[in-house]
Amino acid sequence: MKESQKQVKCCPRCGSANITFAPFFKPSVWICLDCGYEGAFIVEDSELAEKIREKFAHALEECSIAVPEFQSPTPHECPQEAKS
Repeated sequence: MKESQKQVKCCPRCGSANITFAPFFKPSVWICLDCGYEGAFIVEDSELAEKIREKFAHALEECSIAVPEFQSPTPHECPQEAKS
């Protein structure tokens, strides 16, 4: 990884950095506040996260899912999950 590249934790489903973790679970369970992802896996590569965001945005456009900015989608609305 390049020294100038900042390491940010991101959601592996939508690429959002708007994540938190559930502190009472061992191992840690990460939760994405944008798409509802819950899991132990998290992305820490900003270039990969950008590619995930682009792919997720494209999938949303293809599915014509309109999600207002003020409302997080529920996990079943995430196109990445449906394709897996």
